[in-house]
Amino acid sequence: REDNVVQDPRFVVDENAWETRDVAKMVESEALPFDSATSEEEYLEVPLPNFPENDTLILHVSVKADVDIWAMNLCPGDHDDGATVLYHFNPRRRERGGRLVENDKSEDDWGRAVKSPLPVKPGLFGLEKAEVALRVVRRGGNVDVHVTINRQQATAWRLRSEASAGALALLVPTRDDFGNRQGVVVHDAWWGALPLLPAHRPYRERGPAY
Repeated sequence: REDNVVQDPRFVVDENAWETRDVAKMVESEALPFDSATSEEEYLEVPLPNFPENDTLILHVSVKADVDIWAMNLCPGDHDDGATVLYHFNPRRRERGGRLVENDKSEDDWGRAVKSPLPVKPGLFGLEKAEVALRVVRRGGNVDVHVTINRQQATAWRLRSEASAGALALLVPTRDDFGNRQGVVVHDAWWGALPLLPAHRPYRERGPAY
């Protein structure tokens, strides 16, 4: 029941906590800012320690309006150079009028991709230092990932494999599997614990589209 869920502090709606979050939890990395269009690295890796005590990653991201594709991969800490991906978030502007592709990967084999029309709001292209957040929530026997752009929910995804307690990592690749350059700039990153936003909708409310 909803009244029971609200009593759990992880599921209290409190946008003010996002405004007053602890700046000491900014991720310090020489790799930031990172531009996938020009980087010589295979990917940006953002370490995410102490999950599920920490559950929210906030990035400031720029994606030009004419970019064709960009992606983020949520992985376990021991992802074996990207061979294991818990959640693949991949907007594609030119595929069939625009598609959001979501998937996972195990031992370097991709799972069954789910392709949905790009949301009208929030837009996933033409971003200028947008707040892109992944909230990774363990509820019951499931782990759900909520992706928001400027505090509007873009999607919710239920992990198909276990996210063990401990370290996670975010990988932002410079190229897709076909060698095409991706087009995203990650300016900075924050990792910590935050409550729900008003825009967060439970995975069960997303329906069969996911």
